[in-house]
Amino acid sequence: MPKSKAGSAPTVQRFTHWLGVAMALSLFGDLALFASLPTHAATAGIAVGSLGLVFGIHRLIRIPGNTLGGRLIHRSNRRPFFLTGMVLALISTLGYALSTGLAWMLALRVVWGLAWILIYISSMTMMVDATTVENRGKWMGIYNTWYLVGIAGGSLSGGVIADWIGFRSAMLVCGGAALGGLAIALLGVPETRGMKSGPLPVNISVESDRDDPHISLFSLVKRTPAVAAVLLLYLVNQFAGEGVALSMLGLLLKEKLGDTFSLGSWVLGAASLSGMLLALRYVIAALLSPLIGEASDRIDRGRIRTIMMGLALSALSMVLIGYGRSVVGILAGMLVNALAGSILIVTLAAYLGDHTTPATQSRLIGLYATFGDTGSALGPMFGYWLLRFGNISIVFLVCAGLFILSLLFSGMKLMRRRAPAAGIQEV
Repeated sequence: MPKSKAGSAPTVQRFTHWLGVAMALSLFGDLALFASLPTHAATAGIAVGSLGLVFGIHRLIRIPGNTLGGRLIHRSNRRPFFLTGMVLALISTLGYALSTGLAWMLALRVVWGLAWILIYISSMTMMVDATTVENRGKWMGIYNTWYLVGIAGGSLSGGVIADWIGFRSAMLVCGGAALGGLAIALLGVPETRGMKSGPLPVNISVESDRDDPHISLFSLVKRTPAVAAVLLLYLVNQFAGEGVALSMLGLLLKEKLGDTFSLGSWVLGAASLSGMLLALRYVIAALLSPLIGEASDRIDRGRIRTIMMGLALSALSMVLIGYGRSVVGILAGMLVNALAGSILIVTLAAYLGDHTTPATQSRLIGLYATFGDTGSALGPMFGYWLLRFGNISIVFLVCAGLFILSLLFSGMKLMRRRAPAAGIQEV
């Protein structure tokens, strides 16, 4: 594959699926832990009051670590970093099965944080290496589908298996999944550095490996306004759409519908209904991601138009969810939110890839991940703090306002970009 031209359909198709499956299997341990540890904390020797630290410390590692990871991968082969991340994911997952207390579990969560830094940044860089501006949206969409499969599969299987055969056995099963992912990575994921990635957008100059490796991230972002816009929009999406809204869905359902909800002969608790809605959101997003990405490749100025559509739909979904008076209204909001979230995750990543060069892409991807992790970490704290000043519907209305402001910002900053030069696709 390294000798193949980037963007050729059979090559990229095979590569994307191998990479995506490996990455998805690495996620099983982390998501299974989230699903099962709250009800099996005693088995792992963890006090319930310490779960917040256990579930948050990996993100605290990733926020400063993403930029460092991007710098390490910068100008280096991508595959060794991806494989190292997969090995660390295997170690952390198997370690959960052997955990005997808080200190041990925290150390394993730090290992997982390091693993995901390497897996995410190297895999995103490899996707940019292997695609072109003409097909990047499509393949990023398929990559995102596998990511969502990992989230949904890990969450669902982790909880079910832990209740069936116990927490430690469930973690061993997830360790087997991580081992399978490592084997797939070893056999099917080649090196991509040096693959020609096709024409660049008009406002990007081609850079060589002789570029100054010490140029600051600030300078990189400053000279490419499109990248600055993407970073801010991704921060807003992860802050409002993922951080605030999804973390507060269970509380909203409880306030709107009560502790239980009757669906025919079934009586569901607010937590169960929240889990079902979130699972439905991930399934819909996974199915839509490739279609959305391919549409952004084909439509004139497709990335920009698709991003603006995603922001508008995100604002609408916040209003529908926050002010829905029945499960039907909230479900409608979640369906719109699934579409909007998929649009933004796929298209922002593709747009970032379009506006980076081989000499800058891994460092900017690391910064992109930092913005996303920061938004995801701050969003829930902001949402619950805002409850002190109003009801939960107001929180969702504020999120809608953030998306509307982002829509206006993107209209001013992105749609006013000059027309492309002849022969270069405007994305």
